[in-house]
Amino acid sequence: MLEVLMGNQKKNGGTPINDLKIGVVQNFSGNDEIRRAFLKMTEKIKSQGYQMIDVQIPFDKARFDLKDLQKDREAANELLFNHADLLLLPTLNDHVPTIQEAQQKGPQAISPANTFFCNYFGLPAISLPYGKDSNGLPLAFQVAGKPMKDWEVLNVAQSII
Repeated sequence: MLEVLMGNQKKNGGTPINDLKIGVVQNFSGNDEIRRAFLKMTEKIKSQGYQMIDVQIPFDKARFDLKDLQKDREAANELLFNHADLLLLPTLNDHVPTIQEAQQKGPQAISPANTFFCNYFGLPAISLPYGKDSNGLPLAFQVAGKPMKDWEVLNVAQSII
């Protein structure tokens, strides 16, 4: 699927993937199991030769307001990508909800998702699997990139899975 989505992007003369700086988001509120798995996965990616730096997402989900969307997007791009070309963080902060939990809680069952800021700021992102939790449920992380840099996100995603 990635090959179809990427088309001929590898020939576009962009930044070689190992020259890209990946910002590893530190301020997510994941449970201990997710934190341990995420750390292990980031070490694996680092061993592939990527430059990785620790970053913080300086945003409070509660303060987002649609009337300030464009201004927020511009500020976000400056802050988020000041030192990194891509961001790496867990897709969820907690375990994957069971069908029963999802039926009982509705959309709040996945409220610990870290995908909100990518959606809000219009950032290209992809979620990739990286093992299972102690209940045998899948764990995933996401790679997010700068606006209009979808091909970088897909190239890096393909190289690390």
